[in-house]
Amino acid sequence: MCGIGGVSTSYPFTKKEATICFRLLDSLQRRGRHAWGYFDGLMVHKEPGAFDESFKYETLVDDLLGTGTNVFMCHTRYATQGDPEVNKNNHPFELGDFVFAHNGVLYYTNEFENEWTIETDSFWMLYWIQKEYERLGDVVEAIRAGVSHVSGVYACWLHKRAEKTTYLFRIKNPIMETHYWRGEGMTVFGSDWLSIVDSFAVPRLA
Repeated sequence: MCGIGGVSTSYPFTKKEATICFRLLDSLQRRGRHAWGYFDGLMVHKEPGAFDESFKYETLVDDLLGTGTNVFMCHTRYATQGDPEVNKNNHPFELGDFVFAHNGVLYYTNEFENEWTIETDSFWMLYWIQKEYERLGDVVEAIRAGVSHVSGVYACWLHKRAEKTTYLFRIKNPIMETHYWRGEGMTVFGSDWLSIVDSFAVPRLA
């Protein structure tokens, strides 16, 4: 399975929070090394290959500080459908005002015209959420309606740019975990507890 995670604060990131973002993404490589990407509240950056093999491994903390952001949402990919060497197949995906990443596998979608020629199954869900948002005008209701057009297992984050709001949702399945920590004006979430522990550099038990 892939890895999803994120950090948000009520204030611009300092080096402390930017380092937490780096550690979170670094830890999530355990869950996928075919591609990786992140959204910094303004722009999406994504690449084929493993995070620790990218030049961004050395620059991410400074890059985040340079944006003045208080939002970081990330994904590490274990590819199941869609060639990761074709970067448009990698997460996060953008459509309309939404930015989206998915952990899991989708097996079926109602038919639609994929003019973007994105091969990744995850894009199906974003497409339907966007279509339902156009119809309903409410993000939560669009998520509820959008997921009815696909089948599979999933844990996702969805960011609405205009509202500067991130939504987390998942299917009720024990293998589709999402954990979070909240305190001191900061929220950190990840696909497993270990990613959160690693983000705070808590020593692991032997």
